[in-house]
Amino acid sequence: MLFLRRVILAIAAFILVLWGGASTQTNNLMLQGGGFVGLIIGVIILFIFGRMALRAMGLIPALIIISGILSFITYAIGGFRGGIENVGENLKNFLGQNENAVPVIENFGENLFDGGSSAESEESSPMISFSLGGTEEPAARNINNIPQIQSRARVLTADTVEINGARLQLYGIDAPEMNQSCANARGRSYRCGQEAADWLKSWIRDYPLSCRIMGQSQNGTYVGVCSLGEYDLGAALVNAGWAVANRQESEVYVPYENAARNNRNGLWSGRFYMPWDWRQYMQQQGQ
Repeated sequence: MLFLRRVILAIAAFILVLWGGASTQTNNLMLQGGGFVGLIIGVIILFIFGRMALRAMGLIPALIIISGILSFITYAIGGFRGGIENVGENLKNFLGQNENAVPVIENFGENLFDGGSSAESEESSPMISFSLGGTEEPAARNINNIPQIQSRARVLTADTVEINGARLQLYGIDAPEMNQSCANARGRSYRCGQEAADWLKSWIRDYPLSCRIMGQSQNGTYVGVCSLGEYDLGAALVNAGWAVANRQESEVYVPYENAARNNRNGLWSGRFYMPWDWRQYMQQQGQ
């Protein structure tokens, strides 16, 4: 009976650690607080089990069990996100000790931290023109007149998917880069580009998308709009706060951006650099 209770307690501890680790990586303050409490309780219980294993099994088996527990805790708090090589950086981000996670960009103004736009920031994102029917124009035609492609898609970044083997960037929006870091509501650094892409993956899952290709950008990537059923991907991303409206291409997503900002959704719950400013900074750093 005692053994069964210990097994149940161990399972509960693993669940607490897994839930707590996931909750601490959200931008919801209540979930973060509850997640930290659950994580601490789970870790304490697992630590007790580790000591029990050391006494009962000897050094080598206990070390194997403790290593497994530590690996599980690291996984629960997102330590393995992006691969084993990113464990150190992810742990620093989790502890809020990564000083380079959100670098200071000089001479860009206060709008970089509050998400506002300015003439300088908009000029850093060049206008993309499209070739529709042999004429160069800024995608002014009725989008419903463009044939649809229906297929499952693979998320590459929060604003770029691969469909039928081709890269397609979502028109009218801009999302953080995969290597981009932001600060959440508590000032803790997190990989907002990865989280934005993960949000899109969890939203579309394995469902087929309906996409309309409007043209190609200068680097050869197709540009267009995609929808999941009746829901436009660009609108969903911007409304959830994981992308911003690209006013250089279209104003259609601006109301969704305003709603996300007012509700402090996604990126807007903390501080972040506009994606085009981040790219310009990384170019200046030679990365």
